[in-house]
Parts: sequence; structure tokens; C-alpha cells
Amino acid sequence: MTPARTAILFEELREIGKNVIAPAADDVDRRARFPHEGIDALKRLKLLGGYLPVERGGLGLDVVHIAQISELLGHFCASTAMVFAMHQIQVACILHHGAGSRYFDEFLDAQGER
Repeated sequence: MTPARTAILFEELREIGKNVIAPAADDVDRRARFPHEGIDALKRLKLLGGYLPVERGGLGLDVVHIAQISELLGHFCASTAMVFAMHQIQVACILHHGAGSRYFDEFLDAQGER
């Protein structure tokens, strides 16, 4: 991802954080519920497949970008940040250790569509 596109992505994340994620954070914490507002917003940006290589339909972000996004999300809602980070860890594990298996290849390709 180019530095210019990365800057745009982070600006989009800040806007979503302020307008979508943060307003729901208290309710997420109070009711101990899934942060669907934040995760749905991340899906719209195709960030659930952020770590996947572009050729698999992902954004091709590296681990530093993923950590920066997780940190940024944490400023708005810790639960959203945690779900995002844990999802990326699982994708990375499957990508690096399960790729080549038909089952996991289909899973990874589906993540690139998210």
C-alpha cells in the first residue's frame, strides 16, 4: 500500500472512529456485547482482510500497519480494537501455516472479500 493510500486509510479510520465506533463504545462495554458497529465499519473498508496479500484480495498491509490500526481503534473502543487484532492474528496464522490446504485457501480468499 502506498504511503498516500495509507494516510487516506488512517484518516478514514479516524472519521469512522469518531462517528461510528466511539458513540457505541459505552454501550458495548456496559452491555458486554459484540461491537458490531465498529466491525461492520471495518468490513466496509475491507480491513478484515487487511493483512492478506493483494493477490488474495486483501490490502497487503504489514504487521506494523495492523498494529497501528489496532492502536488507533483502541482510542475509540477497546473491544473493537481487540476483535480486529485477534482476527488479524488468526488470519496471519492461517496465511503462514495453513495456506496450501484447500479448506484454508478458501477461508483466506473469503477474507479478502470482507
